[in-house]
Amino acid sequence: MRKGIALKKILIVEDDEPVRKLLARLLRGKERDLCMAGTGQEALDAIRAQRPDLILLDFFLPDMVAVTFMSQIKNMYPAIPIIIVSNFWNMEYAKLAAQQGAVDFIPKPIDPQQLVETVNIRLSEGTAA
Repeated sequence: MRKGIALKKILIVEDDEPVRKLLARLLRGKERDLCMAGTGQEALDAIRAQRPDLILLDFFLPDMVAVTFMSQIKNMYPAIPIIIVSNFWNMEYAKLAAQQGAVDFIPKPIDPQQLVETVNIRLSEGTAA
Protein backbone atom coordinates (compact mmCIF):
# COMPACT_ATOMS: atom_id res chain seq x y z
CA MET A 1 0.00 0.00 0.00
CA ARG A 2 1.30 3.42 -0.88
CA LYS A 3 1.59 5.96 1.87
CA GLY A 4 -1.55 8.07 2.26
CA ILE A 5 -3.81 5.75 0.25
CA ALA A 6 -6.38 3.81 2.26
CA LEU A 7 -6.94 0.19 1.36
CA LYS A 8 -10.53 -0.45 0.22
CA LYS A 9 -12.05 -3.65 1.59
CA ILE A 10 -14.39 -5.49 -0.76
CA LEU A 11 -16.38 -8.50 0.41
CA ILE A 12 -17.40 -10.87 -2.39
CA VAL A 13 -20.35 -13.05 -1.34
CA GLU A 14 -20.89 -15.75 -3.96
CA ASP A 15 -21.59 -19.46 -3.49
CA ASP A 16 -20.21 -20.50 -6.89
CA GLU A 17 -16.45 -20.77 -6.35
CA PRO A 18 -15.39 -20.21 -9.99
CA VAL A 19 -17.55 -17.06 -10.15
CA ARG A 20 -16.16 -15.90 -6.79
CA LYS A 21 -12.61 -16.34 -8.10
CA LEU A 22 -13.48 -14.53 -11.35
CA LEU A 23 -14.88 -11.56 -9.42
CA ALA A 24 -11.75 -11.45 -7.27
CA ARG A 25 -9.48 -11.61 -10.30
CA LEU A 26 -11.37 -8.78 -12.03
CA LEU A 27 -11.29 -6.55 -8.93
CA ARG A 28 -7.78 -7.24 -7.67
CA GLY A 29 -5.80 -4.04 -7.31
CA LYS A 30 -3.06 -2.45 -5.28
CA GLU A 31 -5.45 -0.42 -3.16
CA ARG A 32 -7.95 -3.23 -2.58
CA ASP A 33 -8.25 -5.88 0.08
CA LEU A 34 -10.55 -8.66 -1.10
CA CYS A 35 -12.39 -10.99 1.24
CA MET A 36 -14.60 -13.83 0.04
CA ALA A 37 -17.52 -15.76 1.47
CA GLY A 38 -19.59 -18.62 0.05
CA THR A 39 -22.61 -18.33 2.35
CA GLY A 40 -24.59 -15.61 4.04
CA GLN A 41 -23.37 -16.69 7.47
CA GLU A 42 -19.72 -16.62 6.37
CA ALA A 43 -20.34 -13.12 5.02
CA LEU A 44 -21.98 -11.92 8.25
CA ASP A 45 -18.98 -13.20 10.20
CA ALA A 46 -16.56 -11.50 7.78
CA ILE A 47 -18.43 -8.20 8.05
CA ARG A 48 -18.29 -8.25 11.83
CA ALA A 49 -14.57 -9.10 11.78
CA GLN A 50 -13.46 -6.58 9.15
CA ARG A 51 -16.05 -4.03 8.14
CA PRO A 52 -15.84 -3.82 4.32
CA ASP A 53 -16.19 -0.66 2.26
CA LEU A 54 -18.35 -2.46 -0.32
CA ILE A 55 -20.17 -5.78 -0.68
CA LEU A 56 -20.78 -7.72 -3.90
CA LEU A 57 -23.67 -10.04 -3.14
CA ASP A 58 -25.17 -12.94 -5.07
CA PHE A 59 -28.96 -12.80 -4.83
CA PHE A 60 -29.42 -16.48 -3.92
CA LEU A 61 -27.08 -18.05 -1.39
CA PRO A 62 -27.30 -21.59 0.02
CA ASP A 63 -28.44 -20.37 3.44
CA MET A 64 -30.37 -17.16 2.66
CA VAL A 65 -31.51 -14.78 -0.03
CA ALA A 66 -29.99 -11.35 -0.52
CA VAL A 67 -32.90 -9.41 0.98
CA THR A 68 -32.63 -11.36 4.25
CA PHE A 69 -28.88 -10.82 4.34
CA MET A 70 -29.23 -7.11 3.56
CA SER A 71 -31.88 -6.54 6.22
CA GLN A 72 -29.43 -7.86 8.83
CA ILE A 73 -26.46 -5.87 7.51
CA LYS A 74 -28.29 -2.60 6.99
CA ASN A 75 -29.37 -2.62 10.65
CA MET A 76 -25.74 -2.91 11.78
CA TYR A 77 -23.87 -1.04 9.01
CA PRO A 78 -26.28 1.09 6.94
CA ALA A 79 -23.52 2.94 5.07
CA ILE A 80 -21.92 -0.10 3.38
CA PRO A 81 -22.94 -0.10 -0.29
CA ILE A 82 -24.20 -3.43 -1.58
CA ILE A 83 -24.12 -4.39 -5.25
CA ILE A 84 -26.23 -7.39 -6.26
CA VAL A 85 -24.62 -9.77 -8.75
CA SER A 86 -27.06 -12.36 -10.06
CA ASN A 87 -28.29 -14.27 -13.06
CA PHE A 88 -31.84 -14.02 -11.74
CA TRP A 89 -33.09 -10.64 -12.85
CA ASN A 90 -36.61 -9.38 -12.77
CA MET A 91 -38.27 -6.22 -11.57
CA GLU A 92 -39.63 -7.85 -8.42
CA TYR A 93 -36.17 -8.92 -7.25
CA ALA A 94 -34.71 -5.55 -8.21
CA LYS A 95 -37.42 -3.74 -6.24
CA LEU A 96 -36.89 -5.95 -3.17
CA ALA A 97 -33.13 -5.46 -3.32
CA ALA A 98 -33.47 -1.68 -3.72
CA GLN A 99 -35.89 -1.52 -0.77
CA GLN A 100 -33.27 -3.25 1.38
CA GLY A 101 -30.56 -0.83 0.28
CA ALA A 102 -28.86 -2.33 -2.79
CA VAL A 103 -27.16 0.48 -4.71
CA ASP A 104 -26.66 -1.39 -7.99
CA PHE A 105 -27.35 -4.60 -9.86
CA ILE A 106 -24.89 -6.41 -12.14
CA PRO A 107 -26.35 -9.27 -14.19
CA LYS A 108 -24.59 -12.55 -14.89
CA PRO A 109 -22.89 -13.39 -17.13
CA ILE A 110 -20.69 -10.62 -15.83
CA ASP A 111 -19.46 -7.86 -18.11
CA PRO A 112 -15.96 -7.22 -16.68
CA GLN A 113 -15.94 -3.56 -17.69
CA GLN A 114 -19.36 -2.92 -16.13
CA LEU A 115 -18.26 -4.66 -12.92
CA VAL A 116 -15.04 -2.69 -12.56
CA GLU A 117 -16.67 0.64 -13.43
CA THR A 118 -19.58 0.10 -11.05
CA VAL A 119 -17.30 -0.91 -8.17
CA ASN A 120 -14.97 2.04 -8.83
CA ILE A 121 -17.89 4.48 -8.85
CA ARG A 122 -19.37 3.12 -5.63
CA LEU A 123 -16.01 3.10 -3.85
CA SER A 124 -15.28 6.68 -4.92
CA GLU A 125 -18.69 7.79 -3.65
CA GLY A 126 -17.82 6.36 -0.27
CA THR A 127 -14.60 8.34 -0.06
CA ALA A 128 -16.30 11.61 -0.98
CA ALA A 129 -18.90 11.30 1.77
